[in-house]
Amino acid sequence: MVCIKCQAELPDGAIFCPMCGKKQTREKSARTHGNGIGTVYKRGKTWSASVTIGWKTSDNKKKPIKKTKGGFKTKKEAAAYLPKLYGGEQQKDATVFSLYTAWSDMHYPTISADKACHYRTAFAAWNELQSRKITTIALAELQSAVDALETGYYPKRDMKIVMSKIYEYALIHDLCKRNLAEYIRLPKNTASKHDAYSEFEKAAIWKDWKDNKGFAGVVLVMLLTGLRPGEARKIRSESVHVEQRYMIGGIKTPAGIDREIPIAEKIVPIIEYFLTNETARLFDYSEKTFYAEWAALVKRTGIRDLGADSCRHTWFTNMAESDVQPEVITQTGGHTKLSTSMLYTHVSLDAKRDAVNRL
Repeated sequence: MVCIKCQAELPDGAIFCPMCGKKQTREKSARTHGNGIGTVYKRGKTWSASVTIGWKTSDNKKKPIKKTKGGFKTKKEAAAYLPKLYGGEQQKDATVFSLYTAWSDMHYPTISADKACHYRTAFAAWNELQSRKITTIALAELQSAVDALETGYYPKRDMKIVMSKIYEYALIHDLCKRNLAEYIRLPKNTASKHDAYSEFEKAAIWKDWKDNKGFAGVVLVMLLTGLRPGEARKIRSESVHVEQRYMIGGIKTPAGIDREIPIAEKIVPIIEYFLTNETARLFDYSEKTFYAEWAALVKRTGIRDLGADSCRHTWFTNMAESDVQPEVITQTGGHTKLSTSMLYTHVSLDAKRDAVNRL
């Protein structure tokens, strides 16, 4: 340990220098930008720049891989060097992590918080390749990482999008020769053709709830509220008013955000069950865990894998078949136009026959 003023040798833990009397209060590391942009800090008389370029696992703990350069005379000079540490235009061995950081810091402020959250989750799924140099990765490795994700179509699609954006950023800065992510093959989008779940399928989900509790309850709440998967995951416990039979939530559109969502009597026990967990959110599932649980439920119950969004389609369909006033369906579902709500309905042949028989 040396004095920050006269550079005299000091005993460890010294507060004052016995030679010049200077108090040894070092300046704290100062972030020059937001999280993920890197840090600059003073060390003795010079400044250093430091960035995280990846992560490694040691002793079952995830630790950052740092890249640091010191010797700068001023804080400004150190901050200006951060892009080069990240894999800027002069660095030919940029890692996936450093390129993602540089791209996301530029791109995320231009998109919605929800979309950025999807991309962060997708990038986390690339954990095995994050510390690798972009030029050393083979297409087979990219494909293997996507195939290994135990979820449906959309999370894998997001993985491809994020990696493609990373390659595009690298191409712009002449750090790679081509975008290998373009050639990643995605599974068939089984959720592309939405439909409503049948009474038989809903009964299978109810049985799974009675037998196992857990995730089946989330699905039943979506079936009886019309919540999108992303909306269900974001409902805050403090926004649930069981006694008054409603909760506040919703995303995506002005009509859908923070809307009143009525709670049907039959799902009150489910809501109360999840509230006993005392978590900030009613359903404490990450996006990755949510879709993994969805895949497991589909396999366990034998229902069609129409995608979690089809719970919302089922709700709209059931509301329409129950002769609920169109305006109530539209407002409760978070839409501004009836025509939009009608896109979510898949009225059964039996319901159509009943309708014409009333004539």
